[in-house]
Amino acid sequence: MITALQELGPDGPVAYYVLEEPGPILIGRGRGCSIRLDDTRISRHHCVLTSTAGQWHVEDLASTNGTWVNDQNIKRVALEDGNIITVGRLRLYFRKDMPPPDEGFSTDLEPLPKVSPNAAKKEGARTQRIPPEEHPFPPQPD
Repeated sequence: MITALQELGPDGPVAYYVLEEPGPILIGRGRGCSIRLDDTRISRHHCVLTSTAGQWHVEDLASTNGTWVNDQNIKRVALEDGNIITVGRLRLYFRKDMPPPDEGFSTDLEPLPKVSPNAAKKEGARTQRIPPEEHPFPPQPD
């Protein structure tokens, strides 16, 4: 089983990110972020995802516009399958325990640079951006 974030655009899925435990997975617009998003309303080091014993958490890193989960402004919260994380103008759909990808779908990733020393001290988690037409996940909920 895999865990992923599905980036949602106004017309549906834009990208998918396969998450690897335990993280940390730094989300922001700065260099060195595991998931780098292009939105001026997102801080350079906006939030971080971590996993402990299979439970994923998202924590806001004192971002300017905050991190929201299911329309609630959060500091740190445990994530459940189907939660919507909002950073800036972007929505990320959290999917946990998804079936393994179809044959031919690669999860081999290139190493990413280290995560910001101010946000997380460990080596950056690896993610993979997958074009929507190649995704192995069912469509988003309405």
